[in-house]
Amino acid sequence: IGINFGAPGDRRSEEGTLFVEYPNTGSRSDEVEVRVVGEDFRYQRGHATSIRSGTHPWLTASSIEGSGVISIELPDSFKNRKSDIRLWFAETNTKVKKGERVFDVQVNGKAVFPPLDLAHSPGVQIELSREYLGFNFGDSVEIELIAKSGSHDPTLSAVEISKSK
Repeated sequence: IGINFGAPGDRRSEEGTLFVEYPNTGSRSDEVEVRVVGEDFRYQRGHATSIRSGTHPWLTASSIEGSGVISIELPDSFKNRKSDIRLWFAETNTKVKKGERVFDVQVNGKAVFPPLDLAHSPGVQIELSREYLGFNFGDSVEIELIAKSGSHDPTLSAVEISKSK
């Protein structure tokens, strides 16, 4: 399962995952049920050439920005099974400086890594992916983006969920 936020269409990765666009603008994206709950979520669409470094610039050039929860309903073949999740990020706004967009990410209520400051590490227009193995998600995956006080809204480019090996 792959979701690419703000993307201009669906695309299959070199590894075989079909990343569907969200929101759907007319593609097969309705095959994945995604709900976004929060204030002022907005989508940013960019071109892959805007990402200076990374293996999947077409994934990280676009994103969703805002604080709130992204809920992904899992198909039956994923429910109550060990799954892996990969999240992709990039700071695409060249005006954002270190410390100006700092945020937490929780997956199903668990903080999965220290606060992110994408302008600081890895840097502006550089792809970052984080993978977490062996989650048992139940019926859905909930990703919560939480801005630190006084910070720009969080940003997330893509999510990939796969069965654990």
